[in-house]
Amino acid sequence: MDVVYPQALIIEPMKINHIPKGKEHMLPSLCESGEYFGQLKKDGYWYQLETTEEGNYLFSRNKSVTSGVLSEKSANVPHIMEAFKHLPAGTIIVGEIYYPGKRSEDVTPIMGSLPEKAIERQQNEYGYLHYYIHDMIYFRGHSLLNTGASVRYKLLQEVYNRYGLKDFTINGEVYVELAERVDDNLEDFINKALADGEEGVVLKKKTAPYTPGKRPAWDTIKIKQTATCDAICMGFGEPTKYYNGKLDVSKNYGGADAESWPYWVLEEHTWPDNEPIISEKKVPIGVPWVVKGPNYHTMPVTKAYYYGWKTSMDVGAYDENGTLVKIGSVSSGLTEELQQAFSEDGSSYVGKIVELSGMQKNNDVHTLRHFFFKRFRDDKNPNECMIENIFS
Repeated sequence: MDVVYPQALIIEPMKINHIPKGKEHMLPSLCESGEYFGQLKKDGYWYQLETTEEGNYLFSRNKSVTSGVLSEKSANVPHIMEAFKHLPAGTIIVGEIYYPGKRSEDVTPIMGSLPEKAIERQQNEYGYLHYYIHDMIYFRGHSLLNTGASVRYKLLQEVYNRYGLKDFTINGEVYVELAERVDDNLEDFINKALADGEEGVVLKKKTAPYTPGKRPAWDTIKIKQTATCDAICMGFGEPTKYYNGKLDVSKNYGGADAESWPYWVLEEHTWPDNEPIISEKKVPIGVPWVVKGPNYHTMPVTKAYYYGWKTSMDVGAYDENGTLVKIGSVSSGLTEELQQAFSEDGSSYVGKIVELSGMQKNNDVHTLRHFFFKRFRDDKNPNECMIENIFS
């Protein structure tokens, strides 16, 4: 408890790890272990909301020069504090104050100014800040510090739904957001997040406690864009054929047996082994034909396969002998417009320079891991893309 902020516990933030240098190769096994769940990391600033009988507080991770405790900024964002007014006393929630689609430096003119100026800027210039909550470490005065991250998140989710946080809006817009929890296909989640321009992803060990002021190894792992390079487009890869997503039979695109997915093909197989496919015919969009017979199958396929798009790009660089060598392939970051363009006129893109960004360069074997497409570059010559420069 602090005399400046009555009844407030003012818990220090838990520090988040990066994967230790030289251990980057462990990321796939961590993602597949089942021990972690993932959450997006927003490009904002850490803030901790604490409720007490005396009032509610919003503490930053920085200590005030005058008080010697974490700086308190609730007066800068009264709209956020209003959202939490029904929360029980003795509750501490952790999150990020941020602007959707902007960067942390855009938050500074608001949270770094005096309250009157902060409110004026939000109302007249910048718009209202958002609070992205992802953890809860106290509830009704009961400590959750030694409770695993998975259970803490489930309790936070219940609080978010029960105490009106999810329903708090201003002019129809939600300003208190609950971080989505992702448990499956974590590598795909990470790749998509980075390709979409998110700041990064935090993996949380499901059983890990919250340890104020400490950074326990492997309890939390922050994954951000850490490497960039320029490479040469060498060609394109074919799309995945079969669609394995959810089919909702309650929806109907035309016909009693229609499914929710709109892209289908009719396959004719050999008999009796049903392999290989003799012929294939596209079904009109949204109307899957149901053909009876042992060697006819109506199969849902991916949108890219249905249209014949190219969904990945092979990239390479020149070795010391001037030979163009493949160093990887990328699919994340390629829009549907690009996928279609590659299928219609791929040769015009081969040889172009592409800017890539990602997590890991395997310097020993000269390959890229978890990289994604950012843009084409017309300001650089292909002979500048050398393996020795990329993997130095």
